[in-house]
Amino acid sequence: MAFRSRPSAFSESFESAEQTVTPGGSLTLAHGLSAEPSHIQAFMVCKTAEDGYSIGDKVLLGMCSGTTAARGVSLVPDSTNINVRFGSSATACTEVLNKSTGATAGLINGNWKLVVRAFV
Repeated sequence: MAFRSRPSAFSESFESAEQTVTPGGSLTLAHGLSAEPSHIQAFMVCKTAEDGYSIGDKVLLGMCSGTTAARGVSLVPDSTNINVRFGSSATACTEVLNKSTGATAGLINGNWKLVVRAFV
């Protein structure tokens, strides 16, 4: 049985370039959409293998990820930009599960890049 393509619920989309993670840093990503995005996705893209992840692996993040103080990524959309704030920890990106063992792992900032997608 073949899957039929469904029309998208979104009429416009944006995908950022890969962004550098800086502890306590902020980014302003101009999305170019006609309105404030109704849906946002953030991914960490592995650039150097660690914690069971291979180069090119993508980890989907929630709107605020991280269980330890000063870790995580906050995304705040408006009609023109997606405003990003990284936690101030040296491993600011986030905590995830080790891909191989399931143990908690703090991603090392320099080993990952952030990509943000937005939809209207």
